[in-house]
Amino acid sequence: ADKYSQDREEEDEEEEMVVLDPEHPLMIRMQDALTKYLSKQLDKLDLEFKEKNQELKKLTGDREVLGVNLYGIQQQLAKQQMLLESEHDTHASARQQRLQHEDLAKQIEQLHGATASDLKLHMEKDSNCVRTLKRSTTPSST
Repeated sequence: ADKYSQDREEEDEEEEMVVLDPEHPLMIRMQDALTKYLSKQLDKLDLEFKEKNQELKKLTGDREVLGVNLYGIQQQLAKQQMLLESEHDTHASARQQRLQHEDLAKQIEQLHGATASDLKLHMEKDSNCVRTLKRSTTPSST
């Protein structure tokens, strides 16, 4: 059994050590097949590279367009914010004027009320004076 395994190892070593000449028909066939395979792989990778490159250019262009659109929208937003702030200022100013006018109206109402009371009091006094004068100027009938 020992001699059989030794023979087998020698045969394996001989099989492993066989090196074919590059000009050998089997090597030429294998090299052609490998060259075709590698050429197809290279063509496939080259095509994928070109497709990815085109996709990258498209995405870069899309990104630039989005950037321009975003810039325009940001400009519009800034204008709208300025308009909103202006409207807030206008509203605050109008509110302040309304409050001032309301205060003035209250003061006028109070002044009118006081003046009306004074006028009524003066009219009553005048009326009393007129009655008193009429009594005193009227001859007594006794």
